[in-house]
Amino acid sequence: MSFLTYLKTMNESFPKKQIIEDINVLREDLLSYTKPNFELANKNFGTIAFKSKWYENFHAQLKSSVSKINSKNFIAPTLKAIDKIIERLDSIEKLVDENFNDDVLINAMNVKRINILAYLEACSFFSIYARRLLNVVMSIEINTQSDDVSSELDDILPFNLDWLKQRRDSWFTVLDIFYNGKGDLEKTVEALPDINVNQTNIKAVEAVNRNLDPHGFGFIPVVLNPAYHIGMIVAEWQVSRLHTAKAERDVLEVQVMNLKLLLDGKNDAKLQQKIKYIENERLKPLYQKISKMENSYA
Repeated sequence: MSFLTYLKTMNESFPKKQIIEDINVLREDLLSYTKPNFELANKNFGTIAFKSKWYENFHAQLKSSVSKINSKNFIAPTLKAIDKIIERLDSIEKLVDENFNDDVLINAMNVKRINILAYLEACSFFSIYARRLLNVVMSIEINTQSDDVSSELDDILPFNLDWLKQRRDSWFTVLDIFYNGKGDLEKTVEALPDINVNQTNIKAVEAVNRNLDPHGFGFIPVVLNPAYHIGMIVAEWQVSRLHTAKAERDVLEVQVMNLKLLLDGKNDAKLQQKIKYIENERLKPLYQKISKMENSYA
């Protein structure tokens, strides 16, 4: 990661309890929505190859970016990565408790603290992106399997496709780390040098210490999760995030029913109407609100 960029965008201070709350939101996000969504999708479609041109292109890029992808689609590898994140939530919380004071100050940042925050942000981003990706893939596949649709991208929200494309390479990087990564998170963090860093000394610190990014997040942009960065209204971000997760769960349940019928050579126009209603009346406003927050505070 770019430590300088990270430090430049951080709030001057925020309470440690904000980090703990973020972990709790992530835990609810994963256990109540992301994991169940992917378990449902994996049960029904985990072994099929999606037929849309959009997904074929995505899958080719996935296989070239993430090692050891042998499945026919992204669902099972993503579920494996989700399980690995869940397994590490307690370790993340322990590291926060051990390494942060009650008030987190940018002037008191060190290499360990930045890595812990970056790891937590990467986990949140991974979950958020995965759910939106799953819903978009399902909608495109439904179009592909439908006889009465002129294009596989009919009624797919353009800004959703743009949002996914802009963050795709970052998500591949995080997926590769969580899907293939090994090692003990706590030991990895504790092995980092206990060096304070700020905007004036970070280049010198990076020049002397070559292993400040042991997780391999590279130059993933800060916009992955703006909760610790300039101007973010944290409560608004967290509430919007969970409301979006609920709507994504609701639309997925209908998408699964619809796609199963289509694969059996049947169709139900009422299911497709319900999908469009949830996408346009519930998800679209939430996505637009979140995008506005990301663009404003990135």
